[in-house]
Amino acid sequence: MKWRLYKEKLLWLRLNHGWSQEEAAFRCEASDKKQYHLWETGKTQRPQRRTLQAIANAFQLDSIDELILQPSNFPDPSLDIFYNSHFRLAPGATNTSDIVANDAQREEDKPFRLICFDLDATLIHGYKFSWQVVWDMLGDPEQLRKQGLRMFHSGVFSYEEWCLWCCQQFGERQLKQADIQQKIREFSLAPNLIKGLKQLKQAGYKLAIISGGLEEFLQILLPDYKQYFDYCFINKMQFDDKGDIKSIVSTPFDYEKKCEGIRYLASVEKISPKQIVFVGSTYVDQYVVDTAGWSIGYYNPEVLIQELFDHVIEGDDFQAVVDLINSRLPDKQHLS
Repeated sequence: MKWRLYKEKLLWLRLNHGWSQEEAAFRCEASDKKQYHLWETGKTQRPQRRTLQAIANAFQLDSIDELILQPSNFPDPSLDIFYNSHFRLAPGATNTSDIVANDAQREEDKPFRLICFDLDATLIHGYKFSWQVVWDMLGDPEQLRKQGLRMFHSGVFSYEEWCLWCCQQFGERQLKQADIQQKIREFSLAPNLIKGLKQLKQAGYKLAIISGGLEEFLQILLPDYKQYFDYCFINKMQFDDKGDIKSIVSTPFDYEKKCEGIRYLASVEKISPKQIVFVGSTYVDQYVVDTAGWSIGYYNPEVLIQELFDHVIEGDDFQAVVDLINSRLPDKQHLS
């Protein structure tokens, strides 16, 4: 057996740098996006040394050895989850329970360590889906929008391809970044959101966003969001200097893959998925219900969420979410 390109890490590096495949191809000196895609999908398993060096330089790695997986080694379990989710592959052989902290304590008695949130209609109020907001700016060409969704759900498009297709439609209709930003300012953060996030951080929780929404909404309404959230998985539109939509970097964790986002975070944090709370409101959040340890439907959640989630908060005050979570915190329990 021979070494192979560590494709799982290559994908993780690209998405963490916020690069589209086009940008990564340019920076890594690939001949084009297609060649880079062959590396990332493992169809080119052993690139030449000068190619590996170009990739290492682009991602500022110390050595090309970081891009090589020897036959005696396995991918990092968290990167395996990340990769399989992005490409909509069946989960690998990795068992998340093998990589969480070894603790004989019963799962249900372990304290919650991490709180995950959806974005649309959860952290930001006034609309249901951020993608729908952007489509509405075009007069909502409903048949075209549904055509794209059908191609994704039927498997014609991958999730990444669907995101790129949507952005292509927006670009062809000359939708500008400034137009989107102006529309976003019509919406607002959940009442007491910043105060509540600070309280959760002070209580020792780590915070994450797992959303199929658009990062532009966060950047406008909560520009310093990175100081509150330890992890953020969301779709990131890219614009050129003229404000035209150039591309998008898609999240690996949307729709049925949201549960893989929970497993990925558990793997990285070395905790059980049952130590993670998820807060959401729309039907796409249903997929986390059997994975997260506790689920909270918030801000008039859809009927499906009310039926499936462990607890429902009808009102819009984010403080109610914080108070509910802290009510599960044992007295004198510190999570640091």
